[in-house]
Amino acid sequence: MDQGFFSRGLRRAARIDPDQFADVWVPSTSPQVTVLFPMYRQDAFVAEALTSILEQCDIPCEILVCDDASPGKTFTIALETISQFLARTTSDGHELIHTVRVRRNSRTLGRMNVHAMAAEAACDILVQAHGDDISAPTRMRRIADAFADPSVKLVASSMRVMDALGTHDESATITAPEGFFSVTTALDRPPWLIGAGLAWHESLLAEGIPLVLENTPVAHDRIMGLRAALRGGAYTLADELVVRRLHDEQWLHNLTDPSSQPTRAHGWAVQKSMMFGAMMDEIRAAEAGGTISSAEATEYLANCRAELDACNRDMRKYAGQLIGDGRHLVWK
Repeated sequence: MDQGFFSRGLRRAARIDPDQFADVWVPSTSPQVTVLFPMYRQDAFVAEALTSILEQCDIPCEILVCDDASPGKTFTIALETISQFLARTTSDGHELIHTVRVRRNSRTLGRMNVHAMAAEAACDILVQAHGDDISAPTRMRRIADAFADPSVKLVASSMRVMDALGTHDESATITAPEGFFSVTTALDRPPWLIGAGLAWHESLLAEGIPLVLENTPVAHDRIMGLRAALRGGAYTLADELVVRRLHDEQWLHNLTDPSSQPTRAHGWAVQKSMMFGAMMDEIRAAEAGGTISSAEATEYLANCRAELDACNRDMRKYAGQLIGDGRHLVWK
């Protein structure tokens, strides 16, 4: 058992090399799943979210904690949370079963941070766990059990929703069915197909069309769900395994220029058009590879093309308003 850098003190740990994962805790157990825990400006939420990962039951995990060069104290709070949890766990002679590694990026990677983290994973099963969401104690066990079926390549789950203060909105509960879901379902954007509740097999990233996520920042969840469905391996769990926290600091609120409604709407339309273009590429690749028939490809492409046409109409509409107001067509 290696206690990692905490045996040398938290102060020294806070000065770890940027862009490199450092071992915090390496137990005698071998991890079965890798938890990707990205953080950005989540000072108020990260302790609770990270504790819910450290408390996972009955399955050893590799927990990759990565601060995406955020300002404030997010990284420091995460280190303190890990240190305090280790102190409580080991004080009675027990051993923490999870491997814990941490990293702080020298520059913000945004959506690409998850993929940079995935490249460092020791396990084939990759679970997203964001720095502001809460995982149920059995989440990793349930996900690993679903992946016991070798055909499963992606797992999503039902979710509860809460606000920045931790108040649950029961009317916003996101309910997923139990079982495999189809390409048509993936194209229809079910509300449970979002990053907060997703887990993938690493082959979804390693095989197929490279994901150029700098150009499709809102496409990540949709493309991965579609990619898995095209391979017949997209699965949902009815269990509410995540409590998703909605608040004003979420990364998605920074994707477009919020200075006016037309600028934000125009930015979203541009990004969504990129997304549907990437989804059409996935469908064409599946047809070329023989995963789906030409008739299926035609049906699926028609769905995407209708969405793309709607985005193009929105772009023209809001671009006209912006130009009429003498504004620039700018989005982040």
